[in-house]
Amino acid sequence: MRTLLTAVLISTLGAASMARADALPAFPAVFADIPADQPGCAAGVMRGGQLIWSAGYGAANLASGAAIQADTRFNLASVSKQFTGFAILQLQAQGRLSLEDPVRRFLPELPAYAQGIKIRHLLHHTSGLQDYMLLAELAGIPLTQRFTQQQALDLLVRQDSLMFAPGSEFSYSNSGYLLLSSIVERASGLPLKHYSRANIFLPLGMDHSSIVDQYPVQLPNLARGYEPDAQSKAYVAVEARWEQTGDGQVHSNVADLMRWLRNLSTGRVGGKVLVENMRQTEPFNDGDPGYYGAGLANRSYRGLQELSHSGSWAGFSTDVAWYPKLDVATVVLCNLDDGRASERGHQLLDTLLGSPAPSGEADIPAPPPSIRALPKASLKTLVAGTYLGDGGHQLQLRRSGKEWILETFPDVLPLTRQSDEVLAADNDGTPIYLAATSGGRIALNNPASTYALAPAWKPEDIRPYVGLYALQTSPGQLKVYARHGKLYMRIGQYTYPMQPLTAERFSAGELGVISFAEERAVLTSSVARHLRFRKVPLQ
Repeated sequence: MRTLLTAVLISTLGAASMARADALPAFPAVFADIPADQPGCAAGVMRGGQLIWSAGYGAANLASGAAIQADTRFNLASVSKQFTGFAILQLQAQGRLSLEDPVRRFLPELPAYAQGIKIRHLLHHTSGLQDYMLLAELAGIPLTQRFTQQQALDLLVRQDSLMFAPGSEFSYSNSGYLLLSSIVERASGLPLKHYSRANIFLPLGMDHSSIVDQYPVQLPNLARGYEPDAQSKAYVAVEARWEQTGDGQVHSNVADLMRWLRNLSTGRVGGKVLVENMRQTEPFNDGDPGYYGAGLANRSYRGLQELSHSGSWAGFSTDVAWYPKLDVATVVLCNLDDGRASERGHQLLDTLLGSPAPSGEADIPAPPPSIRALPKASLKTLVAGTYLGDGGHQLQLRRSGKEWILETFPDVLPLTRQSDEVLAADNDGTPIYLAATSGGRIALNNPASTYALAPAWKPEDIRPYVGLYALQTSPGQLKVYARHGKLYMRIGQYTYPMQPLTAERFSAGELGVISFAEERAVLTSSVARHLRFRKVPLQ
């Protein structure tokens, strides 16, 4: 029998726009697809500070058969970032740091490339730091190998360039929150694990929450994370031994997270000003608005302001959201990597409101100044193909029936029409706008740039690209090989098929775009720009 522990309904819904207050909304239907003997989810809904429903579905541990309960603990993955942001704002309120401080005040070992990065850039994902996770992957460090905070910091110290100038773009950065964790430790004298327990978890009564910075972990009532095996598709446990904090590693349950989300409204811990600052975004250097606060995305759903964050890591899929206008919060925690936590969270709100979600087009705000200021052409002038930007970016525009699809490598985004001149994509709360301009060019935001159509290209001979390439800044390599007349790229245990885009550029699946230039060296990819490789003899 499916385990279902449902909390007592302790407050009426009371608003005309909500589902009937005299009956519990049909929240369980959101999880009806989860078998009792497979990984699943715990979830809850809070309104007006009262937990009106919580439940568990599926198995917390396939080996033992333990069921997921409403109080089962989960690895929160990137949902953890908001606690790091809160800690930074607390330390600023105490006068121990300022968001305007250069990061090198606390991390002087960072090289000259980090000179222009301030703490606020780390908070808002506008620092331009390289991705330490990709660097670790290039270095051949699997999830099952111990990989410490200091080792990750060392990888960043060894780099020689940023992806972009600080403040000029938004690029989601686990590296930034890794550094924030180290800054908390150096500013407070306590590791983030202990600081958070003393200053956040205990004061809020979050007795079942902690930061794990060493594995294996022994926590009571903890779910294991699962992912499908590539061959058999059966669920297998994920054994991750990476110990970085700041960007992840908080472990918690539904009830504790509701205490946390309530504090975002009341400010009982930290104060009203601090929790208000949690949601404050920061404009980019070009004046376009930001969409990310201090560990919280500030977006819209059903026309309502949504302060939220999702996470995906090591077999866990998580999502928390708070809707200030309704004073409603949702939490969904799943122990499978494709748990659709964010989608289920929205479905819980839809159920509470008693109606399905309308089209998401209304949730994309008006175009930013960089797009509005452009002289634009009709969308009828758009041409499908690969486009190259003034700053070295690349993207692909293609038709799907009457609709347009934008591929930013690796993301594939459906575009909706905002006007006769502008298309837009929600892009997980960080909107992308595309406008047709004169001369057959197109323009996009983040960063504000124009793009020209590039000629299609296919190499006459793929053999010169085959070889082993070594990263020039830190230990790491990738291998390009040919099979059945096609190129593939291998990094660690992952293989990416390569497709020619335009001269000397290939798409490489989830990795992004690889560009070959002088001496056949790989110079850049769209997920970690300016990483330089040199071709080395095969061993």
